[in-house]
Amino acid sequence: MNASASPGFAEPSPEDQLRFLLRLYFGPGDDLLGLCVHRAYLDFSRTLHGIGKHPHAVQKASRYLHRELSHIAASGDCSSETGFDAWHKKTCVGLCDIYVGEGFTSFHMGQAQKWINMALKYVYVIGESRLPDYAAMYGYCHVPIDNILLAQPDFARLRRFKQAWSRIDTYDEYMEFQRAVRREFEGSSPLAVEFVLWQAGKSASPSADISSTAPARRMARCRDLSPATTPGSLAPAPGTRPARR
Repeated sequence: MNASASPGFAEPSPEDQLRFLLRLYFGPGDDLLGLCVHRAYLDFSRTLHGIGKHPHAVQKASRYLHRELSHIAASGDCSSETGFDAWHKKTCVGLCDIYVGEGFTSFHMGQAQKWINMALKYVYVIGESRLPDYAAMYGYCHVPIDNILLAQPDFARLRRFKQAWSRIDTYDEYMEFQRAVRREFEGSSPLAVEFVLWQAGKSASPSADISSTAPARRMARCRDLSPATTPGSLAPAPGTRPARR
């Protein structure tokens, strides 16, 4: 067949390429926020032992988190660090209450924080142009706690948990760690720090000595990183947190 007789197809644009990658990772669908919630659930669902007997709990909790994330984008209630922290605590407690109400009593604060924090991280990866009205709260977001992040030497001086991250039981214990992160990396958005250090930990081979990577050099990269480097260009100042109010 003569190639010149074939219909012409434009080369994929950068936007087309990005849309393809997002579809591969998040799956098909137009509800981008729902895709973030679902993908974030998959990131910790392996820690929910016996959840298969409580399918309605997952459905109710997913709808609840979707509703809460939609609300903060529309309301502006999280336009300060204090406001974001209050919303985050309320939402963690709400998720736990839903699972208990459905008869699943092994859902912990550690799992709730991972779900919320990863959902928000995915919101920023997808970008403000696709999921608007979240940029203002970027600097207040918490780091998603997991084994990869906790293994990073940059966190050696921070509070260590006596139990697995997924079994953190009290919000006060969880929040004490988040405050320590803010103090330790003052001048950088916690999510910017997590974005760099989590990837560093994930890339390290099991035999690699991750403590050999210079913290100061990684911190310089954290300050350079902002949502402007992700789809949608979210923030005006690279890697910085808004002033506390």
